[in-house]
Amino acid sequence: MERTGNIYDLEVCCNEVAVQPPPAPKRWIQNGDGRMIDLRIAAKAFISLSLMMAMALTCQAANTPEELEGDVIEIGEIYDEFSAFEDETVIVEGEIVYECGSGCWFVLDDETGSIFVDIFPSNFVIPQERGSEAKVYGRLSSRDNSPYIIGEIVEIDGETYR
Repeated sequence: MERTGNIYDLEVCCNEVAVQPPPAPKRWIQNGDGRMIDLRIAAKAFISLSLMMAMALTCQAANTPEELEGDVIEIGEIYDEFSAFEDETVIVEGEIVYECGSGCWFVLDDETGSIFVDIFPSNFVIPQERGSEAKVYGRLSSRDNSPYIIGEIVEIDGETYR
């Protein structure tokens, strides 16, 4: 049989012409369990998952509480001018250097100083995040002439806790 350059191979038999379509492209792959997976379904699932993750990140960034959008005060400034800040709400940022095992308090350090943050009175806890950067909104108070913050909102790695 002679090829004509067509995409179809023609087979002549008993004066009848049968048209053979080209073979279907390989769309199936075998996963680690030995099951066959359709590549089109896997690609759609991957694209859908990617879009959902992108939307979740966008929504999460848009849901930053407005209380955390104010001016950040250095911890050293709180110690220097405590009387000006006492019983005021403040926003501080820094690294969590110590943390309660159950997540009800932590110590925040911003290189100008360290301050104790108590979130137990606000009825929430945070997961173990020692070494992570955090942003805290809370009321400044003192105990034994030492300032501390009663945290009302804590943001760690984009996750907000109240």
